[in-house]
Amino acid sequence: MLGSLYARLLAWGSWPLLALLIVFALLCSAGFDWRTAKLEAARVERPQKATDSAQSADSRCKGEVTLDSCLRGYSEATVRTVLASIGEKGRTLYGRTELSLDLAYPFVYGLLFTILLVHLFSARQAWVLLFPLAAVTFDLLENVTVAVMTLTYNRYLPALAGPASFFTMIKGVFLLLSLLLVLFGALRGLFRRRA
Repeated sequence: MLGSLYARLLAWGSWPLLALLIVFALLCSAGFDWRTAKLEAARVERPQKATDSAQSADSRCKGEVTLDSCLRGYSEATVRTVLASIGEKGRTLYGRTELSLDLAYPFVYGLLFTILLVHLFSARQAWVLLFPLAAVTFDLLENVTVAVMTLTYNRYLPALAGPASFFTMIKGVFLLLSLLLVLFGALRGLFRRRA
């Protein structure tokens, strides 16, 4: 299965496609910056007491307005205070962007990483494709659980905060490993060309 995926990506994954994926990644990044600015504005409009409690809930996520930035995980109390601090309009915006922008982004970076990896590793090393595929899978699971928590607020939060935190942490691990594999493959290719 990985061999056929590798072959398809190698045939399909051209440099113009990589450039297009980089443009899409940059557009998604701009969308995330827009969302963060809107959520920050929503938090500023909240009473000072609410923002103080959101920032003190969990030092790993201090000052964050989105949960997917907390790659070391988060507690149910943190989820509750972050979502309370952005208010109903902020939660609606957050939930909607989790189901649109943040559902598209994993496919963009996943395809980008897999195409880079097929150009940097041989078909015998197709197992490296599992890392970005795992990152995409856990990112999608994270996005859906965070969206449900934001759009339903307190209804499913106790049941989903733990799994969402786990998905966030595992996504972060696989993203880091994917990036390290790309860097290793690029450096290895660079040194092989010089030899």
